Amino acid sequence: MKKRFVYYMSVLLATAGIMSSCIKDDYATTENATVTMTFSTRADTQPEGSSPLASNEEMKTLRVIVARRNGKVVYNIKRDIEPTETSKTFVFNELTADAQGEFFDFYAIANEDGLHLANPINWDEITPNTQLPELEKSKLSALPAGDENIPQTVFRSVKVVPNASDNFSMPLQFTVAKVSLTFVNNTDAEQTISEVKLPFASADETPLFGKEGEYLPGTKNVEWTDFRIPAGETSTQVRYLYESQSDSGYTLEAMWQGEKRKLPLAIDGKGPITQLVRNRQFNITITLTGSSAEEATLTCEIVPWEATDLGPTFE
Repeated sequence: MKKRFVYYMSVLLATAGIMSSCIKDDYATTENATVTMTFSTRADTQPEGSSPLASNEEMKTLRVIVARRNGKVVYNIKRDIEPTETSKTFVFNELTADAQGEFFDFYAIANEDGLHLANPINWDEITPNTQLPELEKSKLSALPAGDENIPQTVFRSVKVVPNASDNFSMPLQFTVAKVSLTFVNNTDAEQTISEVKLPFASADETPLFGKEGEYLPGTKNVEWTDFRIPAGETSTQVRYLYESQSDSGYTLEAMWQGEKRKLPLAIDGKGPITQLVRNRQFNITITLTGSSAEEATLTCEIVPWEATDLGPTFE
């Protein structure tokens, strides 16, 4: 009986030794790599520490999630952003990859408090070794409320090679388009502009991570409250919308002096604007001119955020 027991134990120990050897050999095929990701916070601080962005557009928090291609989470890190920071750097120094290299998915989300997902996600429950939700399919269904921060997001897939140290920058994008509407009153009397809107300018929903060229038709009006502008002064109101497209272009509507005015939006030399795209600012300036209210006229200039040339005049 003793002899049999010793024999069985020997077999088990030998098997365990083989398994241990296999585990070590497999592990040896993967080695650590370091990836450093730098994110611009868009602060672009001035010497006095001020920012050209509105308060709700500044980055307050930043979360970075790293996952393998199979969806297994490796990192989920959230950090606060100080008002004077112009960039934030994350160092991931324990990314194990096989000898040929592996792709890792990096998701960055700023100001997550302003996200209104159609299917809500508890970000803190996304922990290492858990399965990542399908973030690329996530949709935003409601715009940030008045005092909520405007979210920014970016997604990037990066190939990681063992024993390498790579540095990448990832500029985030606002999840909305911004429309800044300004009335300039060059008349000699106070002017009131009412019922101001861009019909069918905002989509009902938008992807959490933008996809260039994939824009939904606009279904919601973007509306402004009444403008009351004293003589010689200006008035500006900002609105945000989910990116959209319109084959026929967009037209600003407003009531002025008891008459509905319609101003098609266009860029000089480029034709009508047919897309209102996230991460771009559209500046619309309407100038009221004339020596009296009866003689006042309307002009309009539209400038995409990254453009340096001004648009045409509409009369």
